[in-house]
Amino acid sequence: MASPVSPNPLIPSAVSKNHGEVDGKPSSMSLQELRPTTLVWIGFSLAALAGLLFGFDIGATSACLSGDTVEGSRATATEYFGLSHSQRSLGTSASLIGATAACVMVCVIGDAFGRRREIMLAGCLYVSGSLLSALAKNFTMLVIARLVYGVGIGFAMHGAPTFISEISPPSVRGTLVSMKEAAIVVGMILGYLIGYLFTSASTSMDGGWRYVFGVGLIFGSVVVVGFYFLPPSPRWLRLKSINSPEDYPESVALDALRRYRGDVTEDELMSEMAEIDDSLVVLTDRNGGSKPSFVADLLEMVQQKRACVAGFGLVLLQQVTGQPSVLYYATSILQDAGFGSNSTLAATMVAVVKLIATCVTVLNVDKFGRRILLRIGISMMVVSPVSYTHLTLPTKRIV
Repeated sequence: MASPVSPNPLIPSAVSKNHGEVDGKPSSMSLQELRPTTLVWIGFSLAALAGLLFGFDIGATSACLSGDTVEGSRATATEYFGLSHSQRSLGTSASLIGATAACVMVCVIGDAFGRRREIMLAGCLYVSGSLLSALAKNFTMLVIARLVYGVGIGFAMHGAPTFISEISPPSVRGTLVSMKEAAIVVGMILGYLIGYLFTSASTSMDGGWRYVFGVGLIFGSVVVVGFYFLPPSPRWLRLKSINSPEDYPESVALDALRRYRGDVTEDELMSEMAEIDDSLVVLTDRNGGSKPSFVADLLEMVQQKRACVAGFGLVLLQQVTGQPSVLYYATSILQDAGFGSNSTLAATMVAVVKLIATCVTVLNVDKFGRRILLRIGISMMVVSPVSYTHLTLPTKRIV
């Protein structure tokens, strides 16, 4: 008897369009009941570590490019090279410039390159940028090193959340992607703390900033080595098998999914592969059966005007509030506010509060919804600067 033909050419014939059924029979476990395996947790941890290194850059840069801590000390890069305010600004923003350039690149080469190799490249750039920063002989070399590190940030911020979502079971997919944001804040805390240990007034270590930037080399190496032994994302492999079946057989994607799911039945495995195929059918149908392209995706976004305005608007408003700048300049701001040599430690407390808020949001986002939490966050962002401005305005006595 001939095998039944699936209406979806990407879905194996044994798999029904109802993802809980195989050959018309319900599978033993639905996709929502699948739990993350050890390999998924390892993949998540390594991807989150790539995000942590972004946060670490914020804390480390803030500490190493702060103002004077002790007269005559050369603990920070500012003191070591005798940097002016404009040079400090350039050194601080160099990693963000590199990240911006990388974001443009990944829009074009991201799908072709693959999430795993993308994060491995980010790890190599983290290692190179950290090593060059630690060995910098002059300010120019330091700026180049921060640019290299920033390119790694751009690749990591594109690849890490996508990789996490593509290897995670549906039951924990949203939670694990959100937890990556918490890892970034943990990185900030580490950056501030390590910066305080090596550049504070109590230690005043000559060239202490080199050790702070050098820590990124250790974490970056872990990312590179760890991802070398991980299988690629099953969804990316399936996409490649559609576009280049001779180079990427369908069995390769299925093998990768089997490694990430561990002890599951073939029925459950095929059911999840069917879900992956369904999402890819939408992409290929949208482009007339051809593989998705950057231009086609861009045109599709333009057609979704309301979604584009909401998405880009939120990102733009988040940036123009100056929140990222405050974190990068937290040490300098708090130093000018009177915290003196304890400004880096005070900045650590700011990051701790951010971590608490991030964890509360991650744990309650499904309970309260994104819109309510977004409104609460925006309201607090409005009240805070208004209150600060009111409290710090000079009072004038009217006679």
